[in-house]
Amino acid sequence: MLAAIACHGQATIRVWGSPQMSGVMRLWEQGFQKHHPEIDFHDELHGTASGIAGLYTGVADLALMGREIWPAETLAFQTVFPWKPVEIEVATGSYDIPKSTYALVIYVHKSNPLTKLTLDQVAAAFGSKARTWGDLGIGGEWAGKAIHLYNFDYDNDKALFFRRRVLQDGYRWDSATKEFANQTNARGETIDSGQLILDALARDPLGLAVSNPHYANRDVKALALDGVTASVETVRSRAYPLTRAVYIYLNRDPKQPLDSKVGDFLSYILSAEGQQDVAREATYLPLTQEVIAAQLRQLGVAVR
Repeated sequence: MLAAIACHGQATIRVWGSPQMSGVMRLWEQGFQKHHPEIDFHDELHGTASGIAGLYTGVADLALMGREIWPAETLAFQTVFPWKPVEIEVATGSYDIPKSTYALVIYVHKSNPLTKLTLDQVAAAFGSKARTWGDLGIGGEWAGKAIHLYNFDYDNDKALFFRRRVLQDGYRWDSATKEFANQTNARGETIDSGQLILDALARDPLGLAVSNPHYANRDVKALALDGVTASVETVRSRAYPLTRAVYIYLNRDPKQPLDSKVGDFLSYILSAEGQQDVAREATYLPLTQEVIAAQLRQLGVAVR
């Protein structure tokens, strides 16, 4: 485990990673310091992509990640260390807040008679096994019409989560899928890919799209998945199947105990007080008790 450095006679925990999580991280640090005033924090929150690099180059004790780790990041880490970084879920992703690990929702055009799908049906559509709307259970004039697929750019973090969760780590999807990346308009403003996806779907009655309610318009319709409709409550409870999470990663030799200061800080984040900080900051959502218990079990193995 990387050792915490000393600063002004106090121990310091070094954090690299997501600036989108800076608000909740500040609350966690302030709350923790009420119990451990001897601990300082040094934050370098230049971007999620810097987090894992901070770990394997030895300049960070914790990587604050606003998304799931990418395979390339794990590979880079394991070129330096023979183990994987330890992953701890620290909050549930948002329901519909941009750049805050929002839930993925499946949409069709408002004229489409579908109201729900299963994850298996979504996987069949994006994985090339279901090519027509009849394959998804629609009869009549819809049955023989091809499904037009819309999704985030293949290398986007949302697309990676979709492939892991829906396609079960099948890292290919239908080659006809129309992929969207962020764009910049004439005024220099960024147009989010989620909005571009649903704007395109609004013009295509045969479309099946992945996006988020933040970008919904009157010409598109969200589908329930496995019988659950996306909402703040179903995302908070983890009932909705395409709910995401945010993470802290750390470098720990599995043969060595975790640094006690780092373990204490992570335990604070997973405590009732730490999860109240999540609710108070109001970007992300608190973890369920089941998820907290699973993370604490993982820490219990590490902390001796």
